[in-house]
Amino acid sequence: MEVEINLPNQISLHTLGSFLKQNQFFPSEPSAFTLSFNPNFTHLEPFVLSMLAAWADYWAEKGIPIACNNTDSKGVDYARRMGLFNYLNHASSKELNTHESAGQFVPLCKLKNSSDVAAFMVEMVPILQKHHPKYAEAVKYSLSELTRNVVEHAGGAPAFACAQFYPKSDKVSIGVADCGMGIFNSLSRAVDLSNDGDALINAIKPGVSGSTKMMYGSSDNAGAGLFYNKCIGMHLASILGYFLVMLLLD
Repeated sequence: MEVEINLPNQISLHTLGSFLKQNQFFPSEPSAFTLSFNPNFTHLEPFVLSMLAAWADYWAEKGIPIACNNTDSKGVDYARRMGLFNYLNHASSKELNTHESAGQFVPLCKLKNSSDVAAFMVEMVPILQKHHPKYAEAVKYSLSELTRNVVEHAGGAPAFACAQFYPKSDKVSIGVADCGMGIFNSLSRAVDLSNDGDALINAIKPGVSGSTKMMYGSSDNAGAGLFYNKCIGMHLASILGYFLVMLLLD
C-alpha cells in the first residue's frame, strides 16, 4: 500500500490535530510513502521539521522508501537547509545559499544518547545567550529535561531536535520529536493508567516517571523533571515568546 502525506502551506499547534488525522503516518503495512509539499508555499516551524524527521527515520529503519513531491515550491529550501532532506534521503543538485547558524538557528540533530543531548545543548547556547540571556539557564534546563526524557523513556528511539530564532516576534522556537513507545506505554510499566490523557497528567507529577525502568536512567532520578519543566514553562510563557514543544508520537 502506497501512502501519500500532504503538507499544507503552514502547520500550527492549532491545526496540528487535524493535520495528523488527515494523514496516515503509521499505517499497518505500507509499501512506500510520498511526502507532498504544498505546490505554492510551505512554512515548516521547528516542531514540524522535528516530527517529520523522526517519522522519516522510523520508516527508513524499516526499509520503507519515502518519495517527495513539489520540492521546488517556495519555502522548501528552508526545510532542506535545516537538514530535513538528510532523513528523507532525497537527493538534490540544487545549490543552497549558506547562512551563519550561530545565534540564529540549529539544524536538525539526531539525539540517540546523553552525549548527543549534550552536543545539542551546546548548539543551543548561542541562540539563548544572544537573544534572551536573562532566561537562558531556565530554558536550557527545560530543554535538557525534554530531550533527556526521550533518551530515557522512548524505548530506544532517537529524538530529533532543531531550533529557529524569529526576529519579528523575538521568539525562539524549539522542536523535539520522537517515534518511540509513547508516554502511555512508558509509564504503564510502573503506573496504572486508563488512557493517553491520564498518562500525560501523570507524567508531569513529581515522582511518577522516576519509578519507570529506563535504559539510561540513574538511581537518583526522582521523576521531577517534567514537573519543574511545567512550572518554568508557565512562568516563561507569561514573559517571553519561547515556544518549547515536545511531541511524543506512538
